Amino acid sequence: MCLGPLGIEAATPDDKLFGYDPIFGLKYDPDEVRFETASAAMIAGCNALANQNWERRPSIYATTESSSSTWLVIGGFLVLKNPRIFIPPSAVKRGDTTFVADPMGVVLRRSDKDCQLIDKARDLFEYENPDVNAAVMAALSRDVVSRYSAAYGSADNFKAALIAQGVVKTDTAIASAVSPVMEEALRLLFSDQRIVVVPRVFNSGDP
Repeated sequence: MCLGPLGIEAATPDDKLFGYDPIFGLKYDPDEVRFETASAAMIAGCNALANQNWERRPSIYATTESSSSTWLVIGGFLVLKNPRIFIPPSAVKRGDTTFVADPMGVVLRRSDKDCQLIDKARDLFEYENPDVNAAVMAALSRDVVSRYSAAYGSADNFKAALIAQGVVKTDTAIASAVSPVMEEALRLLFSDQRIVVVPRVFNSGDP
């Protein structure tokens, strides 16, 4: 049996598991695009993540440290715990385990005292959030570019995925039309090009 980066059996052509990153909405094969897996210790005590029906198998899409907190942007997959609930059509079953991608993700702030859920990952990178200061956003944005480039194998591969899936369109004659925090992340990647980010539509019916 071949195990992928999440410790689950590698998919077959009839049973393919795809992830959706929570920041850009990129569809990816977790056996090929390898984001770091969040350890149990990283999300321990984050009661807002508790769900009696689904267990998280989180990946890390960005992280940074502030003076008193660790910030984590996580997403990845959910594993079914309660077979009696409605199972979304996007779910993939491997053996006795049912997986579903988490396309929205969450932003966590951990301290020595507690773990707080701050926002949905996609919302944080599209709109301003008063609970996240400019220094933290800038650090998360830089880490996004670094982590995604590593997960895709190179910055060029990451850029190619953004363009191929219609997330980013480049045109030297078009002014940037993205939100400030998203622009900060993408400007680092497309340093010599003006960019337009196409709005993404997520399936809110998934857990």
